[in-house]
Amino acid sequence: QKNELLVAELGGNRVSIFNSKREKIRSFGYPGSGNGQFNSPRGIAVDDSGNILVADAGNNRIQKFSADGRFITAVGTLGSGQLQFRYPIGIKIHPLTKRIYVADHSNNRIQILNPDLSYFSSFGSLGSGPGQLSNPWDVAFDSANNVYVIDTGNGRIQVFTEDGKFLRQIGNKGAGEGELSSPAMITINNENELYVSEYGSHRVSVFTTQGDYLTSFGAHETGPQQFARPYGIAVDQSGIVYVPDFLNDH
Repeated sequence: QKNELLVAELGGNRVSIFNSKREKIRSFGYPGSGNGQFNSPRGIAVDDSGNILVADAGNNRIQKFSADGRFITAVGTLGSGQLQFRYPIGIKIHPLTKRIYVADHSNNRIQILNPDLSYFSSFGSLGSGPGQLSNPWDVAFDSANNVYVIDTGNGRIQVFTEDGKFLRQIGNKGAGEGELSSPAMITINNENELYVSEYGSHRVSVFTTQGDYLTSFGAHETGPQQFARPYGIAVDQSGIVYVPDFLNDH
């Protein structure tokens, strides 16, 4: 939003916002379980009104804030029922329906909420077969509005229709080219290229939306273009890729 970069600080239990010059301009949140407080926040999404949705993973809920960080509402408790979560991580807003897709990590499913945060549906169950999930981390959408799910425990990406019908698989577990080692987060650029952060291989791998491997970059170290447990990833309108380098704290 407004050329700003939003970062969920897992250890700091806050959301920090940077301008286009990569300068921090404000933060909100602090440790706790009350309104506006966080316990290991993970994914972030911004709706068309500029409101900020945060997957408050350790508190098993989704919190909603205004653009300036004012708490609006929250939904979710610990459990496996509707509007219950077990460590939600990734959160994205569908570009067409505006529904909210949440990677419900330890429930091994994707839970879909309406724009008002009421329950809509869910898909996925524990397993390694087509359409089954093992600790999913994140979701993304292509230009055809299909849903891409980071199936972390199975070392792959699965593609679904917006209502959860399985379409295809991208990648397999491993550390070679075109393989995925503990994939974490995913983003899709304007050219329908997938960028996937791999915290197991300390790199970013790039695929087409049809599953063709293109390239990868990164290695395990502390220097430029090197990573130590890269978890998040984002790409802006100009094609610049942002990778939160977790253990290197930048």
